[in-house]
Amino acid sequence: MLGCTHLGHAYELGAGLEQDVDRAVALYEGACESEMVGCFRLADLHARGVGVTQDYDRAVELLDKACDETTDGDDGSPPHAESCFRLGDMYATGTGVSRNTGRASSFFRRACRIGYQEACRR
Repeated sequence: MLGCTHLGHAYELGAGLEQDVDRAVALYEGACESEMVGCFRLADLHARGVGVTQDYDRAVELLDKACDETTDGDDGSPPHAESCFRLGDMYATGTGVSRNTGRASSFFRRACRIGYQEACRR
């Protein structure tokens, strides 16, 4: 599934092949079943409204899935730390969600605990 995520990213950017955001979305959706970077990338598209209708609720849902502490990818990987950070940032700024500094702090702590250094400074 990580390969599907990487291929989706190449389609999203048009890196080495013709840009095809619809194909990227399809690849991310398939990868998101078991690969949290795919969920992160798909959430980013939803948050920006690229290739899909801008939908913050869907972005939050996908980021929450990728950040979930019970997440255990096929390769035994931990939750996706950058997804936790992005959720924290959304709650800290009130982007697409009601501003909630307590929730923001919780997501920043989780991201820091699993190795996302920028979150440790928040």
